[in-house]
Amino acid sequence: MRTGGGRFGLKACILMLLLMTAGTAQASSLSGIAVEVRDGRTLVLSDGTGIRLFGIQTPARTQMCQLHAACKPCGEESREALRKLSVGELTCERWGKSLGYTVARCSANGEDLSLKMLASGQAMLFRRYLRRGESLPISYLIAEARARARQLGIWADGLVRPWSWRHAGARLACEEPPESDTSR
Repeated sequence: MRTGGGRFGLKACILMLLLMTAGTAQASSLSGIAVEVRDGRTLVLSDGTGIRLFGIQTPARTQMCQLHAACKPCGEESREALRKLSVGELTCERWGKSLGYTVARCSANGEDLSLKMLASGQAMLFRRYLRRGESLPISYLIAEARARARQLGIWADGLVRPWSWRHAGARLACEEPPESDTSR
């Protein structure tokens, strides 16, 4: 008699373990429609979740890049590129959190959004979200290297790294100086 109860107990434990694992997998993924694209790496899903794309950094929305001697609105171009890529249902795998956003690898129509942004030259690699011992997917490294070699998007001519532009006030010569600059 004891054997029969043991089998039931084992089956119940396995079933509970499977249910708990399935719940965890569902909790780590999100899906929805992008209702807002804030910049080239940040969007908001229909449920209100703010998503920051994993593995990439893009120019700030108002950031300019230099193309030959003129400035071009590369921040806005990057935002527009993500808007075009994020049409339809998005599927996102949570990676972590950053500044109130969910960091995630997202895809639309089976296409990895971060990879597409890197390949088009609208983004650069960003390792900040990596945990100890992790590395970016090799496809990301290759996509950025090809975009740089072909001088696509932000790699066309002059670029101030987005983190320097945001935090250090670094600007290109063709841009207006920061408002705090009184040397004019």
